[in-house]
Amino acid sequence: MQHKMIPLFSVPLIKTNIGAIDQIAKAWIRDLDYPHQSTGTDHSDDHLPEANRGMHTLDRPQLSSLKHKIKEAVDYFVKDVLGIKEQFKITTSWINRNGKDEHIHKHSHPNSIFSGVYYVDVNPQSSPIIFEKPYLYTNIAHQSVQLTYDEHNKNQYNTDYYGIHPAEGELLMFPSWLEHTVLAQESEVHRISLAFNTYPQGDIGSGTKQLKL
Repeated sequence: MQHKMIPLFSVPLIKTNIGAIDQIAKAWIRDLDYPHQSTGTDHSDDHLPEANRGMHTLDRPQLSSLKHKIKEAVDYFVKDVLGIKEQFKITTSWINRNGKDEHIHKHSHPNSIFSGVYYVDVNPQSSPIIFEKPYLYTNIAHQSVQLTYDEHNKNQYNTDYYGIHPAEGELLMFPSWLEHTVLAQESEVHRISLAFNTYPQGDIGSGTKQLKL
């Protein structure tokens, strides 16, 4: 008997290597000001990463070549993979620098359609990014029954999390609503990444539902 599994409504995540940036650009990123992120309380969390406050980092002339490569990847993801006709622009971009024991809380990216991360400076010991299965906590019946899965048969249908170990020059893109986190950095060497958000521009939709962005 033949069986065919159909991955209904798959979540698109693209991984591609667009190449490492040159040493001058990498040195410029390393020398940026990196204040610790705030937890929203009156004190900083020593285990949160340092983040550059500039939200338009890719607009800096030092990274013009990198922005061009990322924009090409965005266009491929949107047009060739997803078949979307609208043009997309990079709206915000910033640098995260994780030191030892620092992590990034689980989060998604509001006010964005597709988001991405480019790995500026990482090594084999750098902590992975972990994506969480969508709607993991919305199925009441699934929550009430603790099922046991074969550890030797983990696949896209029965796993709740998916981790990717970063590689220098690698770019990931995914829907902005997809929740993800970065585990605590075990390496003494900084883990430096550039995150960005995108949004459509121009005329969106048609008829009475048309928007101009």
